[in-house]
Amino acid sequence: MNRRLLVTALVVAAAAALVLASRCSSGDDSTQPSPSTASTAGPSLDTADEVDGHEDDGAVDTSDAPAVITTGPVDPREASIQVVVKLLNTTGRTADQWRAGLRPYVSDGLFAQLADADPETVPVGRADSSRVAVATAGDQLVVAAVPVVDPASPTRTVATIRVTLSGASHRWLATELDVERS
Repeated sequence: MNRRLLVTALVVAAAAALVLASRCSSGDDSTQPSPSTASTAGPSLDTADEVDGHEDDGAVDTSDAPAVITTGPVDPREASIQVVVKLLNTTGRTADQWRAGLRPYVSDGLFAQLADADPETVPVGRADSSRVAVATAGDQLVVAAVPVVDPASPTRTVATIRVTLSGASHRWLATELDVERS
């Protein structure tokens, strides 16, 4: 079981490394000004450039830049642990209360999928944060494997919850949850 998880994590990590390496070695300097358009003089203080009838404020357009995590945990490992802790928090909660607790941690799509989910089907246990494995699965996309252990016997894993997280919304949100019982 753990060997399969390790092999899967290594394959995903190797694929991500290849993608990153190909991007870094492509030599794409499109973000750098070309010599013919680069200005050697500093900005003029007495004139303003206009673009499409609007004054150019000189700010760089970063709309194509990778997302930066601005709310919630910056670390996807910590975000995955938070999601699993909320997922496991079913004691004394109605289904609606349980889903409401998950809402800030999951994407709109995953929240819609959880509409008919029954918290009674969630494994009983606690997240073992010391054994969380995180692998990059793409640009601003990671998959974390969070072991769930029996509270009475912390060395016994009762399930592993795979959490796919996306950082594209400027914070890590779970987009998929997969429970594999041990």
